[in-house]
Amino acid sequence: MRPLLLVIISLLTACDGPDQDMGPGRATEDFFAGRTITYIVATNPGGGYDTYARLVARYMEKHLGGANVRIRNVPGAGNIVGANQLYVSEPDGLTIGTFNTGLIYAQLLRRPGIRFDLSELSWIGKAASDARVLIVSRESGLRSIEDLLDQDHPLLFGSSGPGSASHNETLFLKKMLDLDVRLVNGLGGNKAQMSMLRGEIVGIFASYSALRPFVESGSGIVLLHINGQHQFGDTVPSAESLVHDEAGAVLLSLIRTTAALGRLTAAPPGTGPEVLARLRSAYAAALADPGLLAEAKRLRIPIDPLIGGEVAEMVSAALDLTPRELAALETVSSD
Repeated sequence: MRPLLLVIISLLTACDGPDQDMGPGRATEDFFAGRTITYIVATNPGGGYDTYARLVARYMEKHLGGANVRIRNVPGAGNIVGANQLYVSEPDGLTIGTFNTGLIYAQLLRRPGIRFDLSELSWIGKAASDARVLIVSRESGLRSIEDLLDQDHPLLFGSSGPGSASHNETLFLKKMLDLDVRLVNGLGGNKAQMSMLRGEIVGIFASYSALRPFVESGSGIVLLHINGQHQFGDTVPSAESLVHDEAGAVLLSLIRTTAALGRLTAAPPGTGPEVLARLRSAYAAALADPGLLAEAKRLRIPIDPLIGGEVAEMVSAALDLTPRELAALETVSSD
């Protein structure tokens, strides 16, 4: 009987040994070794979110002890589809994701199709802060914000689509400055720039890093900025200098928050604290890695990271509007 008993004991030990350290509650240094992490990107390939995710993924692999980080593009419904998929994924540390900060607005406005609650996600960090800019094509004939304000007919501006930050923030800007603007959806990223070159739209309100090459080539002119004092100084007026009412101040505050939360990354709700800490550590190390910083400089994309809890606090604050502030947001977004 003794040999049989030893066999049984050895089998039980094997079942209860190393695999215990592979659960989300007991992350060890080798938890991710040889494993594949799916990095959901809630946009099509080729855009800004995809660019950041692929860059971060390569360097997270380096700092996760042999993990493989694979990008999965899940576009649809203004990033809602990808965010929903992340939200319902297993909280085992093997799925993370990134999406447009416009989903803060989408959740506040209770957009159809949302299954997520951003306040419940396990926040890993954010990679950038990015000025928002109002840009018009040189062919439009507009050279200043005063020219835009003096127009006596509707102007067409591009938008990635309802739910995106650019869409909502253009509506905010329209309200704040009383602009006669109409949105043309489906024109995010390079599509908007090509549409401006063809004279189909006049301009777009979006992140400066995505539009800087268009401006520096001489094709676009920056008329206004939010959070862009570092880039523009006194050469371009800020929206803050033109907005003086309470509703406008609320909308400006929201735009500043989403601009500061550029290129977010999160894990599903309920991700174990040790696994989440390991993901945050690898994410922070990736964004501080000299190789990543050199590539970001070459790509001319900003890196301004925050990790974990700080991001969670900023997202929670953005979602915590007073009834009066929420009413102002709903009024603008229904226009």
